[in-house]
Amino acid sequence: MLSNGTVRSWAAPATAVGLALTNTLHAVGFHRRRGGSVLSVTRLIGLLVAAGFTFWLLWHAEERGWCVPWRSR
Repeated sequence: MLSNGTVRSWAAPATAVGLALTNTLHAVGFHRRRGGSVLSVTRLIGLLVAAGFTFWLLWHAEERGWCVPWRSR
């Protein structure tokens, strides 16, 4: 725990990418006090990828043999 109420874990893929990117930027000389903005961007990208994948799965549900109640047969 870095501070009160802040937990950053490598267990979440988007957070892991953000932490790795923050550490890499720090290693090459881009120093910031906190990596919060990089983490926020990578978490947002992770959320958008998850939402896109969810919609893709729903769109291709019939091809996968899933019951789709909102489409007529």
